[in-house]
Amino acid sequence: MKLRLVDHNAIGPHWILSTISTSRVAYSTPDLPDEDTSMSGNRQDGVANANDIIDEDDDGDFSHLQDPAVLPVSQNSSFSIDSGLEEAMLMYEEPSSTEPATEVSSSTSSSLTLIEESAPPDEISKPVTITEVGKPVSTFSRAITFPPRTERRNWSTVSASASSSSFLGKRSASEASISQDSRASKAPRQEELCHSLHDPVLVAYSRSFQQWIAARKLPWGVEWEIARLVSMGKIKYDTVQMSALDELKKQGTNAKAAPLVEKILLRKGEEGKCFEYDMDTLDNHVFANEYRAKFPYDELDLEEESLNRDPYSALGFVQNSDWFGGKVVFRAKLKIQVDNLKKPPSFKVELEKAELGASSRFSRRFGSKSFIRIKIPKNLTRYSKELMHFFRRPFIIAGRVFRAFLEKEKNVFCFMTNENPDLGLVLDTVSQNLSIDDFLNWHNPIELNQNQSAAKYASRFALGLSTSAPGLEIEPQNIFSIEDIVSAEGSDMTDGAGFINKAALQKLYLQFKWDVWPTAIQCRIAGAKGMLLLHPSDDSGEPRVFIRPSMNKITYPDQGLDRAQRIIDILRTCHPRFRCKLSSETIINLAENGVPRHVFTSLLDQTLDLLVTSLTTWDTIEDMANLWLTLSHLGGVFAARSTRRKSGMARVNGYSERDAQENDDEDGLDEADDEPSSTAWWNDEISGQPSSLEETVMRLIDGGFTPQACPVMRDKLKRILISQINNYVSNFRIEVPMSFTAFILPDPEDVLAEGEVYFKSSARGLLTPDEQYTDVLVGSVVVTRHPCKLPTDAQKWRAVDRPELRHYTDILILSTAGGRRAADWLGGGDYDGDKALCIYQPEIVDSFSNANPNYGDPRDDIKANCFSEHTETVAELLAGVPASSENSMKRLHALQEYLIGGIRTASLVGQASNMHDFLIYTHGLKDEETIRLAHIFCHTLDGLKTGLKIKPEVWRNDVSRYDKGTMSWKESETKGKGKKAVTTARMDNIIVERPSHLRPFIMDQLQMHAKAKGEKEKIDADTKYDSHTIYLDEELAAPWKEQQELAKRAQKIGCNFMAEDLTKIEDHVHRMWETHRTEVMNSQRVGSFTDLAIETRQDILRKLSRQFASGPNEEAMFLSHDQILRLKASYAYIYDFEKSSRKWTRFPWNVTMRQLTEIKAKATGRSTTVTAEFYERLAMKKYC
Repeated sequence: MKLRLVDHNAIGPHWILSTISTSRVAYSTPDLPDEDTSMSGNRQDGVANANDIIDEDDDGDFSHLQDPAVLPVSQNSSFSIDSGLEEAMLMYEEPSSTEPATEVSSSTSSSLTLIEESAPPDEISKPVTITEVGKPVSTFSRAITFPPRTERRNWSTVSASASSSSFLGKRSASEASISQDSRASKAPRQEELCHSLHDPVLVAYSRSFQQWIAARKLPWGVEWEIARLVSMGKIKYDTVQMSALDELKKQGTNAKAAPLVEKILLRKGEEGKCFEYDMDTLDNHVFANEYRAKFPYDELDLEEESLNRDPYSALGFVQNSDWFGGKVVFRAKLKIQVDNLKKPPSFKVELEKAELGASSRFSRRFGSKSFIRIKIPKNLTRYSKELMHFFRRPFIIAGRVFRAFLEKEKNVFCFMTNENPDLGLVLDTVSQNLSIDDFLNWHNPIELNQNQSAAKYASRFALGLSTSAPGLEIEPQNIFSIEDIVSAEGSDMTDGAGFINKAALQKLYLQFKWDVWPTAIQCRIAGAKGMLLLHPSDDSGEPRVFIRPSMNKITYPDQGLDRAQRIIDILRTCHPRFRCKLSSETIINLAENGVPRHVFTSLLDQTLDLLVTSLTTWDTIEDMANLWLTLSHLGGVFAARSTRRKSGMARVNGYSERDAQENDDEDGLDEADDEPSSTAWWNDEISGQPSSLEETVMRLIDGGFTPQACPVMRDKLKRILISQINNYVSNFRIEVPMSFTAFILPDPEDVLAEGEVYFKSSARGLLTPDEQYTDVLVGSVVVTRHPCKLPTDAQKWRAVDRPELRHYTDILILSTAGGRRAADWLGGGDYDGDKALCIYQPEIVDSFSNANPNYGDPRDDIKANCFSEHTETVAELLAGVPASSENSMKRLHALQEYLIGGIRTASLVGQASNMHDFLIYTHGLKDEETIRLAHIFCHTLDGLKTGLKIKPEVWRNDVSRYDKGTMSWKESETKGKGKKAVTTARMDNIIVERPSHLRPFIMDQLQMHAKAKGEKEKIDADTKYDSHTIYLDEELAAPWKEQQELAKRAQKIGCNFMAEDLTKIEDHVHRMWETHRTEVMNSQRVGSFTDLAIETRQDILRKLSRQFASGPNEEAMFLSHDQILRLKASYAYIYDFEKSSRKWTRFPWNVTMRQLTEIKAKATGRSTTVTAEFYERLAMKKYC
């Protein structure tokens, strides 16, 4: 391969060409004097003729040439380099230059670097030895700027190839260059606001290094891992050797190369040599299932290969496959380097490991690697002004430019644009991306939606990030528009709900293999969001959807919808949850509307009594089966197993426990800090021990153990019970047996009268007062939803049976009659995915009375007096910056004021809620000020969409009056949840007192009752669990004792090998017992081992189980592998019994639980062998 570089510099620097190998170099120096250019290539001064070819195979004398070779040349020299050349550098000296400089590289596959030399011009012809590529000796100082900030140099070949994609910024020469290596950013940091919005945030970037990466065409997963290590400070770009990159290139794919990046680079940096690795393949890896469930790079390889063939292929619908893309998640976290209120904040972005996660429309359409999400810690929200400025700047990661386009739940989402970090670096992959303007217009076209308020325009980008799976691609002619039902008073009675026909639902049912036929789905299609309900009459054989105006959030052109916008993106189906728990807000509302204290205390006692009974009754096989069921429910075991298998589909398939939470995100975004527990809670595949307490006890029950005879099982059960009692005392989560949560939808048949509801369970899940189960709900009910701030947010209605609605199951259907949307009474709800809690427990319903409806009336006076309305439209926002290439960044920065505006209001919602709690406690739920704060909370919650911003003077006044501290019950609740509410007074530990003129507060009463009840149950638990005698389990000891007898018989006839094998096992168990005591028992002296972070516990226990499994050396023994496993387990149990003062520890169970349960199960005489993959798909719904 030939490489030719031409210097057009008119200033006249002197050049040196340095090559790593002296293969074939041809060069010319036309500007040198004639006497210089006439020199022969083998002269001692080392200067060759312009036409000479220097070849290491020539017979001439090249002893003066160093290896690497160094050849002096001059300006306007040309170089041709044969393919044998591995690396080369161009070095020059320009005495007049005082500019700071940066490394540069050509855009070819052979790396060339220009390095400035500080040596005098008359010394330039002396040969110089370069000891390492990219690291010149002391006579060479810094690299030049490429391209230079002035326009005195023009590298035409680079400029031409760069013209296909955007350049970063449109900055003037005076603005800071973004091409500096990230390692050069050690200069004193300035206050964040001093940075221009054009100044990039160099998360991890080196221009010269990026060119080396591009030359090797390393996959994105490798680039991300290198950038991650740089961002964390583990490596620097200038310490990475090219041989390391070559080693990674040999691996080829993301799946093979990305997992090795850290090992290879860190070892290379330390030892200067290639890391020798021996990595198990994924298929035979002992933790293969766990590894595969979160390992992202097989999926990333598949996605990128697919996208290279067809840019729409990741949307799904590949022939004979149910695969779709967009499942790899790239995360980062924001850190502050100076956390001092007296000093300006200095922020830093650290990249995290990529992982498998949920897919979205955006990630499927543009590829997973096009998006990153940066988590803002709660303690940094006070820097809202600085954060807004910070996130409006471009972020440079591995040569790619990312721009922020949305903030949601303290996560900032960024898109990879087609911009180049500078003119001198051209990446083919970048030019395939959209510009940030094109991306924004692809999702929400400005021209067609310019009359939207800027706040609503910005909020629509959450729709493209909703966790979803592609359902069906609908032909444009099968997307119908139907009208909303609007009452005479102007209330939209069908807000957010449309229809889908039976043919479409049938295809979805078969495609996703749902357990139950869905009569409604939460979805996105084109610019619409909401629920689609089974159409009451459409019998077309083609899939059809019917969209109402209230569902349409984005207007698209009549023709030319992108394929991604014609697909039904499935968020969730209808999965009701029964036997729900009451939140504190709901309890307060019910109590204020007439439900007496004894109803709550009675339900509280029933909840705990049922729990305690199920965890302390072990006498019969029926009792053990009920215990197993209780543990599976408490630990969410079945849902966790399903999630582990298909973590990205948990929400769509109804596995997610978050699905039942009352504060579920209406936009369908998975919170970035809500990490799937499956990552941390996988079983130890070596020892066979599950990670959670509940599943561990379930596994012991599977093996035939009972708490009476197994002390470790009894100990774990006791810990579970104590934990549940503590939760009972602190959280007051009263379980209501006759209740459920479900999606709410408007009556499709118009047969319900005002105040009527309809619900039918597909699984007869409705418990009746006579302890039976039924499918159709009939009678009075109380319906509410979260948030429940106003007295009217809980409504007493009547459930009726209507034959016309019998084919609608698992959804709560509300009436469309009356003057106001039924859902609006429930905390301002609608039908785009809201869920409601329906209570039909007689003692609650009978005593409940609806509050005066006036409390639920809209309060325009509060909106007018307390809020300023920022309702400027997109057109008005952008009027001052008309569309042009020069204004593109200004327009973006204007839009970002709204796109990431949630940064400013992140803490206001929580603080408003806490002040409302204070007013309830000190004034009452129906007090005028409490009502006012409830409306302020709701308006603040929706502020990002409505454009309403609370007036500063109003907020300051409310904070000064109502941010007075916390209540005792509230403090207990937040501690029980492991959270801390956002108030300023809370930091001073101020406990608010209930005014004496008010009646006792329900939560105070429940707290006192729960504490007394909980303490009594703890005492009873101690008696129950600690009253058993511990004795040696002969069934577990039998294998070892039997083998000892065999060894003695063998010795009598002169065979000692069996006894020697047993001695080796004994020695190994003794060593491991001591190691376990050091690692685990020492942890318990500081605090409970169970209280450690799950990842920490898991790492410690897995390390111990690996050590236990690795010895003794089986190659030096006569016993078989299976015999050794069985004998090690049996003797570990015996030795632990003999050695421990209390006759047991967790040692044998932590290191060899699988073998112990196998021994126990076989000793019963009746056992069944089943593979783990099959076992984990088994479930006992109800013991019969």
